[in-house]
Amino acid sequence: MRPLNRAICGPTAAAPGAASADSSSDPVGALAHARDNLAAGGLVVAVEPFAEDRFEDNLANPVALTFYVGSSALCVPHSISDGGAALGAQAGPARLTAAFVDGGFGSARVAAATPYNLVIEARA
Repeated sequence: MRPLNRAICGPTAAAPGAASADSSSDPVGALAHARDNLAAGGLVVAVEPFAEDRFEDNLANPVALTFYVGSSALCVPHSISDGGAALGAQAGPARLTAAFVDGGFGSARVAAATPYNLVIEARA
């Protein structure tokens, strides 16, 4: 990932992300890069595929089952091929927020949830 030119841009107050942590080969590294380019107290809002933390809790959700198929075919193999964490689209809030905290964010939480997405808010 190419670093931002902070001399031109300066630190950023907020950064959006969409379905990026679950399919990244290095989610913690990518999140640390985002954190390094945020101003103090800056905010990242990431939209990730909806999932519960436990596999068993996802089985009754037809959307989750669809996400498992896509994740098994795309996200996980991509991550594994790069030697990554293989979070996959069904990582769940606990693993996702932990990745943000491990990436250097002071806090991370699920700000909103729909049947399709989790909105993760993380503050520098």
